[in-house]
Amino acid sequence: MSKHPFWYHAPRLCLTAALATIIGFLAFEFAGESPPKPANGNESSAMSTLPLLNENGAVTSLGAFKGSWVVVFFGYATCPDVCPTSLAYLARELKQLGSGTANVRGVFISLDPKRDNPDSLGRYVHYFDPNLTALTGTEENLRRLSKLLGVYYEVQPAPKGQPENAYTLAHTASFFILSPTGELAQTISPPFAPGAVAGALRTVLAATAH
Repeated sequence: MSKHPFWYHAPRLCLTAALATIIGFLAFEFAGESPPKPANGNESSAMSTLPLLNENGAVTSLGAFKGSWVVVFFGYATCPDVCPTSLAYLARELKQLGSGTANVRGVFISLDPKRDNPDSLGRYVHYFDPNLTALTGTEENLRRLSKLLGVYYEVQPAPKGQPENAYTLAHTASFFILSPTGELAQTISPPFAPGAVAGALRTVLAATAH
């Protein structure tokens, strides 16, 4: 096992971003399901009040980010490729915004509350960017939130002979941009072109600046 912390390997992981996005697509094919469609505007407003846990273990919700544009990515900390490369990508995209990030928050929501406790999630996301926020919640609330945003995920059992907790998750590998009022404004799906998220944020920030 490597003695280096996770972030030590980030440059190499960044180089595998294209492969990781392909893996994200294949997850849907092997699961035999299509991702659900997002809820309408009235229904999606409910996601602002769903209780979640922040990296300090305190109860919060997406409503805590109202007033800011929020880029949300769903995944889990032991994800081998898709999540780390996507978070590295998000960190680079937010850095491109420069001073524009003052009204933008990057949020990683773990779909694996059994293994991802708030404290470990905080350390995980801060490897990529100290300004990223980590959230999780109960399985029930995560399912409700996922349905509202049109996020698919499913537990893939551990291979035969492996420990039971060595399972993986097949999950949607998209970025969700929420408006300052908490509504879903845009979904950006893989493969992610350089500047795609930053460009989308510049557009909405410019439109709301007038």
